[in-house]
Amino acid sequence: MKVKDIVLVMFILMTLMLTAQEKDLVSTTGKITAKAIWRPGMETLRAIHDSCDNMKYPSFKKCLLEQMQKFGASQEAIEFAKMTDSEGFMRDFKDVGKVDIAYAVYPFRANENQVCFLVNGSPNMIDVDNYDYISKAVIKKNKIYKQVAKVYPKVSIWPGDRNGTDFSAVREQLGGGQQFIFDYRLQDGCHACKLIGFANLGFNFDKDGKFSAIKVINILMLNDSIKELKVQDEYSNPEKTIEIKAGQYFKIALNSNPSTGYGWQLAEPLNENIVGNAGETYILPANPIPGAGGKEIWNFISINQGSTEISFKYIRPWEKNVKPVRESTFKIIVE
Repeated sequence: MKVKDIVLVMFILMTLMLTAQEKDLVSTTGKITAKAIWRPGMETLRAIHDSCDNMKYPSFKKCLLEQMQKFGASQEAIEFAKMTDSEGFMRDFKDVGKVDIAYAVYPFRANENQVCFLVNGSPNMIDVDNYDYISKAVIKKNKIYKQVAKVYPKVSIWPGDRNGTDFSAVREQLGGGQQFIFDYRLQDGCHACKLIGFANLGFNFDKDGKFSAIKVINILMLNDSIKELKVQDEYSNPEKTIEIKAGQYFKIALNSNPSTGYGWQLAEPLNENIVGNAGETYILPANPIPGAGGKEIWNFISINQGSTEISFKYIRPWEKNVKPVRESTFKIIVE
């Protein structure tokens, strides 16, 4: 073969390789849509497990792709699976703006096999439970978390329930950005250890879909955990000033009847330099009868010295531009 013929063959091979690479680039950085959804039935999943379970890592990855193709998954579904490092497939999708939500299943995981991704932004795909994003430093800077950690030194953060599609909330941000809010479990050490409470974290994106930061929205404690944190007396009279030391928990009780559709909400954001929200619950009356009301118990933690107010409004959440039927404001002094 002549030299020019060899050069021509090499050029063709290089072109073919480049074309393949470009196709792969498109498949991994292009816009992800609902076309990538794949919902295999139980029989199909059993067949996949029968074929792939005995394979060692990473052989089962190739096996999953082969099985998806065998059982009729679309090319878009297969390409999405590749984006998960060939470990999962998309089960659902929400188009919510510049950045969207993709819900995936990792069939070979023993725990946390339901996974949620924020897609089509920059980066193109973020696993909301990836500890590269949810660094402990983000949580540890939170003042409420610091107080919790004093009582529970082993407190650690774990993914919340990722089943279904209703566990996430989306808020519009000023300037056209988006905030995605997810819940995480706070446990006393290990995955199977005592559940202490929950943390709500917000993933912020700008108007162009570029990821900017993770914000701690709230930290909520379970009732039994709050008891161990030495919650102070219950307060229900807004005419009496609540005086408390820094670093202590306290609770405000408000008469409520959810059967009417009404409930208490904060009328104004908390001054989080002084107090933080530690969760709320509803308590039935001692001898409940149909239609009888009970109490909403709002738990708070005092953080720093100073004075502030906690204002509540009693409303039906779905009624817009309607004045609250009741309002209540408590003055707080932290010593």
